[in-house]
Amino acid sequence: MKVTVEEYQRGILFWDMDAKAKFWTSTSQTMGEQTQWSGPLTDPNGSKVQSLPYRFCNLRCSVDDRSALDRQFQIRWERLINNVVVTRVWDNDLTGAPTTLKHVPCYGRFHRLVVATPYLAWSEDTILRVQNLIVRFTEGKVKGERVEPYDQVDVADGTLSITGLPVGSAEAEGRFIEVVAPGQSAERAEALAYTVLGLTGVCVGDHAIGEVVFSESYEATQGHQFGTLRIPVVAKFPREAEHAELEVISGTLPVLLQNGRMNRATSLALRWYERGARAGTPLDKFLAYFIGIETILNAYAAEHGPIPEVLDRETRVERILSALQGDFSSEELGLARQRLVESTLTERAKFYVVEHHWNAYLVEKFRLLARLRSNAVHGDATDIDESRVSEAHKFLFGLLKAELCLGDLAWETLPTISRFDLRYELLLQKLQQQ
Repeated sequence: MKVTVEEYQRGILFWDMDAKAKFWTSTSQTMGEQTQWSGPLTDPNGSKVQSLPYRFCNLRCSVDDRSALDRQFQIRWERLINNVVVTRVWDNDLTGAPTTLKHVPCYGRFHRLVVATPYLAWSEDTILRVQNLIVRFTEGKVKGERVEPYDQVDVADGTLSITGLPVGSAEAEGRFIEVVAPGQSAERAEALAYTVLGLTGVCVGDHAIGEVVFSESYEATQGHQFGTLRIPVVAKFPREAEHAELEVISGTLPVLLQNGRMNRATSLALRWYERGARAGTPLDKFLAYFIGIETILNAYAAEHGPIPEVLDRETRVERILSALQGDFSSEELGLARQRLVESTLTERAKFYVVEHHWNAYLVEKFRLLARLRSNAVHGDATDIDESRVSEAHKFLFGLLKAELCLGDLAWETLPTISRFDLRYELLLQKLQQQ
């Protein structure tokens, strides 16, 4: 559904009811004022309200089965108020006060992403509504929860603390694309929001992919709406590099200048390690670290193989293929042989772990990481949070230490904080009568 700002200010009515229903709406500027009813609205999947966009609103309905009003039902009036998406939800009772939601269209988990687009313009502001997904092209002022990274380390009375600019409600002015995306988890909702932004960039150009102004996670239930602010920590606890550490750097630099296969793989993995440290979202960090892991494991298997599992399969596969020589060409049999005996990524990880006499539990740890990576790159739903990022980081860090012949490093014992999550409940009563 595509709607204009004027239509969205009047609102869209949705309902879930076990009966065929019709709705009429009325709005007024003052409480109790008698106004004209408009309607009927008949599409439960989204009917555009015709009443004027006044502050106070009322509903009236007619159903073909009155008993449906005794069963569970839900009605949602979604509208734009002061350039903020506000949704009133009536659960099983049209006479009581509705639950009022801010920024989201219904109950569930959502991620709101607002991106500045100074180099992209449009003839008129537009709202796109598909199921529980909202995409707004808006020019003017937008409101949201500003999050600034914690980028300062303070020392007081011998105690270190990480601080940053205050977080809280803020306003920005310009041209923006706002995406409100649903998800079964906060991570999936956030991933979908960025996916929608990517689609917008494909359709109208990279001008649509600008600076992130607001990035907010919401969870809404009957009578409640919670928000979560994810505050990245970019500050590091200060320390002084020891002379011995500088000597370690000096001793490992030649590895990066050599042209052997493992040298090249280590150099690329270091690049992905650095990329992961800079990445913004957990998914981006995870994929960067995992590519670094793959780079080393693949090169090591090629350089030091064959892997025992591959040798075992080659023997059995040859017996099978020899019986098929009369039915297939040598080229076809060669392709089949390659595909059947090729090692899996988990087998390459196991090979590396065994060769380096590491704890066998790391193979299962890698198997989980590989499954998450496979889901992420093959289109399956996946939840990748900071804990998974930390696991991928540790695995890559261990591989890099092994390839660079590094022992325990002084900085490894320092405390690290990557993010604070601030959960709060919205003061919905402020919007009850707007």
